[in-house]
Amino acid sequence: MKPLRKILRKVVWILAGLLVLFLILHTPPVRSLLKGILSRTVEKQIDGQIEIGRLSYRLWRGDAKLEDVEFKIPGLLVQAKRIEVALLSKQGISLKIDYPEVILSPKLDSSEIKDAGDGQSF
Repeated sequence: MKPLRKILRKVVWILAGLLVLFLILHTPPVRSLLKGILSRTVEKQIDGQIEIGRLSYRLWRGDAKLEDVEFKIPGLLVQAKRIEVALLSKQGISLKIDYPEVILSPKLDSSEIKDAGDGQSF
């Protein structure tokens, strides 16, 4: 019986550790840290800037939601109210972008980008 008890004890410790890790990942400081890591990673890939208003995720469902997202690349501004990412979909990673707005301008720089969100589209 001792080997069985030892195995059960290890399983309980592993499950408890996973539960604690799961709870820690859902605290506001860790979400903020992950939002910063995500922003820096995307900025390196797009060679521009990204601002994420809010990041939320549900690990048990394999999805994430980014709200008030703004990509800034010289000559291009992309804004979205919400981007939903499904990591565990049957097709692989899927994106759903709500209310996208794309602004193209050959002379668009960072000072003009802040004024570009006045609700006028062309």
